[in-house]
Amino acid sequence: MRVNLGRIITGLVLVCLAIAPAYLIIATQIQYSHIEESEAVTVTAHYSMHEERIRGKSSYLLVSFLDHDPLEVHWNNVEVANNLNEVDAGEMLSIKVHPKCGRIMSIHSGGLTLCDFNDTLKSMDAERRIFLIIGLGMYVLYVVLYLMSTEGQKFIKKIRRRAYKRFSKRG
Repeated sequence: MRVNLGRIITGLVLVCLAIAPAYLIIATQIQYSHIEESEAVTVTAHYSMHEERIRGKSSYLLVSFLDHDPLEVHWNNVEVANNLNEVDAGEMLSIKVHPKCGRIMSIHSGGLTLCDFNDTLKSMDAERRIFLIIGLGMYVLYVVLYLMSTEGQKFIKKIRRRAYKRFSKRG
């Protein structure tokens, strides 16, 4: 059986071209979009309980309330879980929520900070950079694979011919 390397490269090119925009959109527009504290949605709710959940390879906290839908904490889970262990059921919490992804950015109880907005923002920014690097890396891989493909080789030959003609006329 003969392996058609051109078709494999073409398939990889199409996969890179399809996946790269998804990573960039997630990083910049949806889950990891940068916000200021004033842009966060403020929610006050009575705490009920929290539990650690696992989705894929990442874990997060699901915080339940008596008078509000459950919300998720995706950054600084261990620290937030330890702080929430000190909170009694029914205690009023002031929560700042990301307006686009609905994740908890900060939690305050009375005068105590259980989850700090700036720490969450730093963790979120680090994850956003990873998604941007993956997305841009996919575009770079797309260009490299395209240049390796048959169509890319034809394109390179065409550019070389044009450059040769242009520079040979001057000489």
